[in-house]
Amino acid sequence: MSLRVGYVNVQGLSGDKFNICCRLLDTIYDFLFVAETWFIDHHARKQDRRFLASTPKPRHDRGRPSGGVYLLGTKHARSLMSNLNITPHSITFTATAISVSGVYFPPTSMTDADVAAHLITLQSSSVVLGDINVRFRNSLLQEGAAGPPRRMDVFTRWLNETGRAQAIPITNSCGGVEPITPDPASLCSKFNLDHCFLRHRLLARSQLRLLDKSSLSLRTDHGYIIHLSIGQAIPQPTTQDNLV
Repeated sequence: MSLRVGYVNVQGLSGDKFNICCRLLDTIYDFLFVAETWFIDHHARKQDRRFLASTPKPRHDRGRPSGGVYLLGTKHARSLMSNLNITPHSITFTATAISVSGVYFPPTSMTDADVAAHLITLQSSSVVLGDINVRFRNSLLQEGAAGPPRRMDVFTRWLNETGRAQAIPITNSCGGVEPITPDPASLCSKFNLDHCFLRHRLLARSQLRLLDKSSLSLRTDHGYIIHLSIGQAIPQPTTQDNLV
């Protein structure tokens, strides 16, 4: 059995975008983080059977609220979920003994110190997915120029100090973006702002894809949707050497 977790930044969760997210749950995901919901029709969304959690709706004097992360899931996913933890910028849950966090770190309203402090709250997470508004110095994995420098340094230090690595997407010779079909033909090789970080022990049993959202009519300037599949741990053979 694999745990299938996704992340998509929708830049406003309108009705048509919500329906697209629900179709993704019906086909390729167990859990789906939806970022920048802007809390559109928030009361109605909370009543949906696929709604599992939301970051708190901020107070605002005028206009619409910003940010917002939802966690959506299938009926089976709901039965697997435990230990839910919610902050203004993240949702963390546990399923099949794996702690997974979905985050949205806005580019201007969070300082570098804010980001560093929030990363401390994710120390127990085995998986961190999200739009962190950072481009790293890695031409093989990163699309676009690196930066901003200080936030990038905060993340780099956190990765080094906590034993995590940026997951590497599956690629092939096409170098394109994987379409959302049962039999994908091409794969995306590079991140932009939405990233996936794993503890080293999970790397060997995880498979990351960056799915092309163009066939979905999903109106957002984020070019892909994260699809992470985590398999069960591989049992180790019992020998006389490890019976101690």
